[in-house]
Amino acid sequence: MTATLGIEGPELIKDVLYLKHAYNETGLYTETKLANKISQLDKRRRNEFIDLMLKKMLSLKGRRIAIFSVSYKRNVLNTTRSPAISICKSLLKKDTRLRIYDPLLNEARIMQLIGNPTRMTLFDNPVATATAGRVCFWRP
Repeated sequence: MTATLGIEGPELIKDVLYLKHAYNETGLYTETKLANKISQLDKRRRNEFIDLMLKKMLSLKGRRIAIFSVSYKRNVLNTTRSPAISICKSLLKKDTRLRIYDPLLNEARIMQLIGNPTRMTLFDNPVATATAGRVCFWRP
């Protein structure tokens, strides 16, 4: 088992959202509240991660941060509801500069997912990515 930033995998969170809807439609309001809490926890974990970084570093402004992969796990192209995407967007709002390496996704796809090409640099190898950043995040 590995630590993650939220619910692991796009299908699991999709199932939780479906259950939330199904419970509500059938009048199971206690279960609806539980599914809603799970969904909220998933979102909150990502924000807590950014808050922890701010607490430890004092400021993220101008920091160069290396990101290894924006998909859910190694050798998977699926980026649906990927925590890495929302975290990258949050980091860009904090005026950071991202250095991204993803062996499966091309530059156009990453730019489409995250946006803000002026503060992102994409690399074609992990060593260059790591040396270009001051803080590194790796997803096994």
